[in-house]
Amino acid sequence: MKNDQMDFCDLLKRCTGCKEVLPKTEFNKDAGKEDGLQTQCRECKRAAQRKDYLKKKDVYAERMRKQREANPEKKQAHEAVRRAIRKGVLVRPDSCSQCGNNQMRIEAHHHKGYAEENRLEVIFLCTSCHRASE
Repeated sequence: MKNDQMDFCDLLKRCTGCKEVLPKTEFNKDAGKEDGLQTQCRECKRAAQRKDYLKKKDVYAERMRKQREANPEKKQAHEAVRRAIRKGVLVRPDSCSQCGNNQMRIEAHHHKGYAEENRLEVIFLCTSCHRASE
């Protein structure tokens, strides 16, 4: 009976935010932690991140404004792809064209750059492949 009790306890973890004992499936991964999971459950982590965002909203907005001003071609290229997808000129696939992953968000990668003649020259990659290609 003790082994069954230990196995059940191995499936649970206490959240440092809400203090509740929850299944480990309610926690996101964190390779830096001993058990490989974050200390707060997803719900508490989401609430903490939202609170932090609202506190620093002006800082984040200023950072985005500076990025758009520094890279106007990039912004225009992203908008061109967004409009092309909405009009049906481009079709966003359900899976990554590089690794085939269909569980992550699929993003348009401007592999030939952001110049006007290349704005719709994109390949669709999952977030992981897109970050690796930059």
